[in-house]
Amino acid sequence: KVFVDTNFLFSILSLHDNPSNEAAKALMDLCGRLRESVTVRFYVTPLTLDEAKRVIAWQASSLTGIRMTPNLVRGAQAARSISGIKQRFIEACADNPSLDAESFFRPYIDDLLKIARTRGIELYNEKLDAYKTKQEVVNDILEQQRFEENRYGSDAKSYEVLEHDMALWHFVKGKRRSYLESPIEAEYWIVTVDYRFLAYERHKTKNQQIAICIHPTALIQMLQFWVPRTDILDEALLASLSLPLFFSEFDPEAEKVTITILRTLSRFENVADIPAETVANILLSESLRQRMHAAQETEEKVQLIREALIEQQNRLQLELEESRGRLQEKEKETTEMEATIRDLKREIEQERRSRESVV
Repeated sequence: KVFVDTNFLFSILSLHDNPSNEAAKALMDLCGRLRESVTVRFYVTPLTLDEAKRVIAWQASSLTGIRMTPNLVRGAQAARSISGIKQRFIEACADNPSLDAESFFRPYIDDLLKIARTRGIELYNEKLDAYKTKQEVVNDILEQQRFEENRYGSDAKSYEVLEHDMALWHFVKGKRRSYLESPIEAEYWIVTVDYRFLAYERHKTKNQQIAICIHPTALIQMLQFWVPRTDILDEALLASLSLPLFFSEFDPEAEKVTITILRTLSRFENVADIPAETVANILLSESLRQRMHAAQETEEKVQLIREALIEQQNRLQLELEESRGRLQEKEKETTEMEATIRDLKREIEQERRSRESVV
């Protein structure tokens, strides 16, 4: 029995960018193909469903008021300055420019469990609210909160997010027998692609042999205890290990500035006429991003974008004039070359006639 956390659920639903997305999908595919050999049931708790819906709703609200015209979509895709769920929304807008955030995210909020079930994840209908007030859980939340704030600063997990993680961890721990000799006897697990959650797990179980939280790749490897090595298992192992060596997480503050720029651009009546390349350049302009981050009033942000557009227009005009100058130079060289060729042809023709007259 495997409980999925929010990040794993988002990986299965292709709702965010994570280097372990493929490992998560490979695990689900493998378990579906090995049903005759071993039964792995995936569950989601009401606590995790509520957190996932809260995250999706927050992401949707942060995109409210943005009119994603085709050029804004192409510019945002070229800039690649938005991550996760927001990027999925922008990709959807590329196929349907009239799509708005409310329409895109509403099915995930209203029918998240139904969608999860289509991916092989069932509801474990047991409330975990009591765990939130247990002293050992509260102690772990506060300890992890201090660690997060010291380690990650403004990017630290909130109390609510840590509350979900700690409550789920203690819930699953309580499902197991007190003494286990091997992973086969554990029966209950949490699968996650959240590396901070896995780090917490290592901290909590450092004096124990059997973990509670596990990465999809490790769970795929564990299946070798139950099933013999087969082509299906080898294929899943290979897929789960085919992860990028390096990946970078988007800075939430930087992403917030990107959304602000897109929202401000969408206020312009002629936004559809702005070239996608210009949109990408504006999104990538570090000086503009710094000024937008410091700006407080909407009108000030509009003015900054207006100035950036003028600056881009002037740059393009200058490049156009330089290109025209180079073109004129080339045309002049071509004209001179053509004149030289005509002169040579006349000289050759005169020489030919002179020889004929002598003969």
